[in-house]
This record gives sequence, structure tokens and C-alpha cells, in this order.
Amino acid sequence: MTSGRMIRVMAFLSVLSSLLHSQDKVWVDFDRKGQRLQEQGRYRSAEQYFLKAFQAAEASLGPKDPNTVVIQHNLALNAAAQGKYTEAERLLRKTLSDLQASLGPGHPLVAENLNSLGSLYFRLRRFRDAEGVFERGLAIRDKAVPRDPIAVAISLNNLASTYLELEDYGKAEPMLRQVVATFENTPSSERARYATSCHNLGLLYYRHSAYQDAEFLLKRALAIRENTLGPDHPLVALSLRSYALVLRKTGRSAQAKPLEKRGMTIRKKHSTENLIGLTVDVQSLRE
Repeated sequence: MTSGRMIRVMAFLSVLSSLLHSQDKVWVDFDRKGQRLQEQGRYRSAEQYFLKAFQAAEASLGPKDPNTVVIQHNLALNAAAQGKYTEAERLLRKTLSDLQASLGPGHPLVAENLNSLGSLYFRLRRFRDAEGVFERGLAIRDKAVPRDPIAVAISLNNLASTYLELEDYGKAEPMLRQVVATFENTPSSERARYATSCHNLGLLYYRHSAYQDAEFLLKRALAIRENTLGPDHPLVALSLRSYALVLRKTGRSAQAKPLEKRGMTIRKKHSTENLIGLTVDVQSLRE
């Protein structure tokens, strides 16, 4: 999971909270400053501003107000970005409890928090925990009125990615096919998510030894990521690695080597990997 996806989650929640109580400018400004610092990878500085935002919102709105709880969620994401997993889990679980109490168990923000918690479990390889959390989030989004097909596809992708890690391919494949079909017809702003769904379905085909189908999807994911995220993004490195695996498996090691070398160069530039996101990429590729 990458910084780009994590930042988009926090940007959504920060914008939502500022819309709900835009007159409370002090904590809104602190929250936005924290977001900007995160975008720059300055997580320790961002933490200080999120703490200020949380304290100001708590004093102005109360500790259980959804806006205060949203900032608590942002603090959790920032903790995860710094590798403070125990703290991140504690905050996310508290946020989940607070949101359910104030908004009800079926509210979209509850689904957002479940997505973040599941993503943390996924990154920590606690796949059974991730499975249960992602299932709960999907159920909320699937029953929402109006139903948001993008949100549903995100939850489907995350749950299917977890099934891939659990080697439950029978459950994963139809979900990933649905996700690819959904994002294939979405606006250009969703191309990065389309790439993720192609990548994950390509990995499933790779594990089934359907190398021609895997190569088609992994090559498409790589091209989209290069065009939308730039040539040096960590997800480009992941796609290079995945595509190289297929090339090696099909007897084209000479073509795989430069891709692997380029991917390694990109990974060295990005030593810090953020952990929470809208979509999960399966990274533990196994031959």
C-alpha cells in the first residue's frame, strides 16, 4: 500500500469534516496543515498538527462528535505511516467504536474506518482479521442508499486481495472480475484503481499458471501506473516486479532483468512505505 492511497483517504475525511463544521476554523486549519505535511512525507510534523486539530475539535465540539472522531482516524493513519502499528490499531478501534455510537453501525464513515483497519491488518499479515473487517465494510457499502459502486468496488478489491493471500482463489476471482469491470468504465481519475484491480487479477492468473492472461493484465497495470503515477512511483516498482515474474516463468529472463533492476532502483528511493489505503495491492508474490 502506498502513500498516494493513504493520502487520498485522509484527504477525503479531512474535507468531509471541514464541510460539516466549516465555521470552526481553528481545528479545520490544523487538520489541513497536517494533511499537507503528510503529503510531503513529514509525518512527525503532521502528527503535531493533527493533535492540535483533535484537541481544538474536542474542546469545541466534544470528544464524541463525528468531526473529532474523524481527526482521531487521521491520527491513526499517521501513526501507521510511522510504523506505530499498535498505536494505529488502538486508535482505529477506538474510532470505530466512537463512530458506531454516534452515527450508527451502518454509516459510510464506519465503512471507511473498517477499510483502514482492514488495510492495517492486511499489511501486518493478519489476514483472518482483515477478512472479517473487510467483510463488514463491504456489507455496509453494499446496503448503502444511494449505493456507491466505486466504494463497493474498493471493498470488493480489498476483500478479494485478502482471499488471494489466504489462497481462496474461488472467492477471489469473481470479486476481482467485478472490480475490473467497474473501474474499466470509470473516469480517468479512477485509473490508478483500475490498475490495482488489473494487477490483482493478473496475480491470481499467475498463481493459476494462466500466464498469457496474467501478462496481459500486469502489462496493462504497469502502463497505467506509469502514466498516472509517474515512472518512479512505488506501485510502478511493484508492477515491474510482477511483470518480470511472468517473463521469467515463460522463459524470458533476459527481458525480465532490466525490469527487476529498474524496480529495485525505485524501491531504494522510497524507504518509507505507508500502510493505510483505499485499495490493497497484493505484494507477497509467490511462485
